[in-house]
Amino acid sequence: MAGAIVFILSCGAFLPAIGAGFSDFDDHGFLLEATGWRGLGPENLAWMATAMRLGHYQPLTYLSYAIDYTFWGMDPRGYHTTNILLHAGNAVLLMFVLVRVLILGGAERSRSLLFAAAAASILWAVHPLRVESVAWITERRDVLSASFLLLSMLAYLRAVRPGEAPLASRRAYVWCLGLLLCSLLAKAWGITFIAVVLALDVWPLRRLPWRVWRWGAFAPVLRQKIPIAGLCAVFAFLAWMAQRTGHDETMRSFQDWGWAARGFQACYGVVFYLWKTIAPVDLVPLYELPLTFDAGEARWWIAAGLVIVMAVAVGLIARRHAGIGVAMLLYVILLSPVLGIAQSGIQLVADRYAYLALWPIAGLLAAGLGRLWAAQPRPALLRATAVACILAAMVLGTLSWRQCGLWGDTLRLWETTIARGHDGPVTRNYLARQLERAGRYADAIREYEASLAFNPSYEDSWFGMGNALRSMGQHARAHEAFVKSIEVASDPMRSQIALGLLRVMHLNDQAGAIEAFAQAVETAQRLGNPQRTGTPYLMLASAYGEAGDIQRAIPLLREAARWPDTREQAIGFLRDLGVPP
Repeated sequence: MAGAIVFILSCGAFLPAIGAGFSDFDDHGFLLEATGWRGLGPENLAWMATAMRLGHYQPLTYLSYAIDYTFWGMDPRGYHTTNILLHAGNAVLLMFVLVRVLILGGAERSRSLLFAAAAASILWAVHPLRVESVAWITERRDVLSASFLLLSMLAYLRAVRPGEAPLASRRAYVWCLGLLLCSLLAKAWGITFIAVVLALDVWPLRRLPWRVWRWGAFAPVLRQKIPIAGLCAVFAFLAWMAQRTGHDETMRSFQDWGWAARGFQACYGVVFYLWKTIAPVDLVPLYELPLTFDAGEARWWIAAGLVIVMAVAVGLIARRHAGIGVAMLLYVILLSPVLGIAQSGIQLVADRYAYLALWPIAGLLAAGLGRLWAAQPRPALLRATAVACILAAMVLGTLSWRQCGLWGDTLRLWETTIARGHDGPVTRNYLARQLERAGRYADAIREYEASLAFNPSYEDSWFGMGNALRSMGQHARAHEAFVKSIEVASDPMRSQIALGLLRVMHLNDQAGAIEAFAQAVETAQRLGNPQRTGTPYLMLASAYGEAGDIQRAIPLLREAARWPDTREQAIGFLRDLGVPP
């Protein structure tokens, strides 16, 4: 019964997300522009297994999209429904994990403990910080990987016994490894699992001592971690490789964002997610990473000071209450991949990054409620805490419901982001794209210009401005924008293709188009074609064909036929020429 209540309430807070549609915030790049995942055939599965798109390796997430596709086609309502169901399932799994951990920690198995874990899981599930992971189809990887990670945790807790080095169940341990693998195939943030199980071995399992330097005497326990560590290491490497194939801004160099900046960013993140858990207001889809680090900003020093104070306080409390120390340690461990030490992405912090990290905080809440209710306090106090939990769930659920509504209107989402005081080149670029899609080209160009005022070297905005100017018929200015986009991009292939199309379709410059398409082919070959597309080959072949140079077009068409997105069209052209593929 408790599980059913948790599931239903967790679903209810996010129902508006079903009508949200595909978001312009990466849904286009991951789902609409990419087509290799649409189906369950051998070619589709091969594409999923090898694709590293926009800085992510997530074959199992793409497989889940493919299953949705077989039932729903490209109707976004089906994809949103799957996200919501997975999230609600995670809330139930979290409840079971909390019950198991608290019992291992010494709590008595009781109805009050179950209710406490259910209450904590509901409050975690309906919190507005969850909206981004649930209402954004791209973040299927969050909810899916979390499902397998929670199951892997349950399997591990079943595989071992408190205070005993040997495994209690080899079968459960194998399940733990298999489920961890599935989690990592959905999203790589499970690479912290090795640290998580070591922390759990300290408390509540008491299989390792607090003092790390004494672990040498516990070799059997440590040897059990070798397969887990191996999986985590492999997927950490794959995640690093995927980031290197992402957009220009995916990874910041240490020259642009040094060790001091990364350290302060990590402190800021640790404080940010706790603060937004307490006060979930003014949440936005993008908190942009500053272009440069200003050590004089007060927020960095305030965050660092608070982290020091919290570390000292937790250290003192943990001497008497080990569970609190482990919970806060797990909070930092689960956050560690996204705290900015290995900075990835355009965000300083992100709501979705709290999805896993707040599990230990929910555990502390469950432990507190469970202890209070098990003590059978005065009826008035019992009613007061129960009412407080219900009211908190109602308030948080209402805020999540409203936040889901923003994801249903991407234009309003970005306008609201700026209105809430979060501005920058990327935010302005996303707003401009929405205005462009709405046919408001003049407004879009104004926002692209605002984006470039923040960062004159931002390739996305030069590219977007070129498209908007072309749509307005201002072809000469569009040409200038595409050229500038090529100059500032580390991967200028799409701008080179756009420039070639502009020249051939609007400027009557066939030779210039061939030059641009040839540069796009050279870029694809030089960079290893990270977008896994045959478009530059197909465009150059078509340009040669229009110029009557069939001999140069044929090998390019054959190359285009090697790539799933252009295979059918390229083979069709070859057949028209009477040439075998």
